Amino acid sequence: MQIDYELETPLDQMPALTPFETGTDLLHLLAITADLEQFRDAKARKVDWRVHSVSGTSAALRSISEPDVASRAALSLVRGFNEAEETEQLPRGWNLRVGQRAARVASRLGDDDNTGLRLSVHGPDDVRAHVTRRAGRHLKSATDLRITSYGSVVGVLGRVTAKGKQRTAALWSDLTGRRIDVRFGEQHVEEMRNAWAHSHVEVTGVLHENVSGQVLRVNLDSLRVLDRERVNLSEALPHGFYPEMTGGLGAREYLRLVRGEG
Repeated sequence: MQIDYELETPLDQMPALTPFETGTDLLHLLAITADLEQFRDAKARKVDWRVHSVSGTSAALRSISEPDVASRAALSLVRGFNEAEETEQLPRGWNLRVGQRAARVASRLGDDDNTGLRLSVHGPDDVRAHVTRRAGRHLKSATDLRITSYGSVVGVLGRVTAKGKQRTAALWSDLTGRRIDVRFGEQHVEEMRNAWAHSHVEVTGVLHENVSGQVLRVNLDSLRVLDRERVNLSEALPHGFYPEMTGGLGAREYLRLVRGEG
């Protein structure tokens, strides 16, 4: 698995940026995305990438272990940058940490279609992206959690980390298919570990959203294991909403009320 990249930004727009420094940034991003792609592995598998060659303003990164995870990480990274060029939403499969670091990388690039960073993945799937400073602005907006509310989200738990003070889990939302970070306290450690083996859970707590309305983080108050069959969220509330907030209304009824549709 190999990723080729080329800087097109004029040096007067990025005096401190070099292909090697960009490669270092990309290596950090690949390490994080590789960890995110290891959905339910009991133990994380190490994925190593190396700067393979540098020539002028271009270079290549090559994976030297775990080709399956490396491939998923590379595709997630390049596809995510493609999404970030088009929308102020956090790309599917990314978490806040990836979004924030990617925003810093893109913010140092050029600002038009003739400048920026070109990425291409060579492997079973060929994927390309052209990244400009526009992606940096979009990602900065997407990772700014301005809105808080109280509610619940239904999805599938990925890896649960409960070492020391780092207590987090990944929840893949049934409603959007996107990754949501779940933070929980020491009192919920065993409950989260037990729920990890089940197909669906409902996580209730403080929801943190960006300006696009994406729920990206939940501070857990309570957890409920649901039936193994997939839940249709548009038909089966209170999943996805806090019942005290909606007055017991279903999703469609509550949305009609909010929109003033009677």
